[in-house]
Amino acid sequence: MLVPLYSLYLRICLFQAGPETTPHSRVVFGASLGGAVFVAWLSALTLDSGAVTDGGFRFGLVRCLLIGGVLWLLLGLFGRTARWLQVTSAVYGCGALLNGLALPFVWLLPSDPGALQSLLWMLVFGFGLWQFVIIVRILRAAMESGFGLAVGMAILLEIAPLPLLYGLFPELIGPVSING
Repeated sequence: MLVPLYSLYLRICLFQAGPETTPHSRVVFGASLGGAVFVAWLSALTLDSGAVTDGGFRFGLVRCLLIGGVLWLLLGLFGRTARWLQVTSAVYGCGALLNGLALPFVWLLPSDPGALQSLLWMLVFGFGLWQFVIIVRILRAAMESGFGLAVGMAILLEIAPLPLLYGLFPELIGPVSING
């Protein structure tokens, strides 16, 4: 079941299929959520923290649930909550796929700065930008809205969960200082 599902998400990420092709199914939603949480947990393993193993799983789960909540609110503003399961599955699945593809580049990052580190960070940034474009595409199709509105909603989707995540998981996000 997972291979055809992630094949679908790969086709969505390559612009060969639309997000509306994601099945409206609780099983698909569960598999997509599980994949997104698993990849978030793997991402947390790259940090140097003793609490990462358990905290990384909880961080991934809470982040996904917050994103799902923001999607519910956004879809509700447009009267499209009936599409929530399908849209959220596509966001989780495509995110898990692209973040999973970026992980090896994060793991290969050398500790000392240099050309290789810069190249790998550019690749990781490229995957993040690609994921953002896919989320914009999913939201645009789900809301039947213009490009600018979809970009704004995608930015909100990425930023809205951060304050709560920082409060709950400071060891995974790191210190924030406005003094530099």
